[in-house]
Amino acid sequence: MSLFLPWNELMRRVAVAVGAGAALIALLQPVPVWVACLRGGIAWAAVRLTGWFIGLVLRQVEVLERQQAEREARALWEADQAAQTQSASGGNA
Repeated sequence: MSLFLPWNELMRRVAVAVGAGAALIALLQPVPVWVACLRGGIAWAAVRLTGWFIGLVLRQVEVLERQQAEREARALWEADQAAQTQSASGGNA
C-alpha cells in the first residue's frame, strides 16, 4: 500500500487549515486585508511545499523497500534452488 496518496490528501487539508488560520490571526492585527491574505497564502504554500517534499521522500522510500524485498526474495529463491540441486545430486556424500 502506498503512503503517498493519503499523505498528499492530509497535507492538502492541513495546508488549507494552516493558511486560513494564519490569515485569521493576521486579521487580529491592525493590517489591511490583503496583507492577511498574503500571510495566509504564504503559510499555505509553505505547508504544501513541505508536504510535497516529504511525499517525494516517502515515494522514494517505498521504491527502495520494494527493490530490497525483490532482492531478498531472489536470494532466498536462489538458495532454495541451490539446496534442491545439491540434494538431488547426492550432495550428502
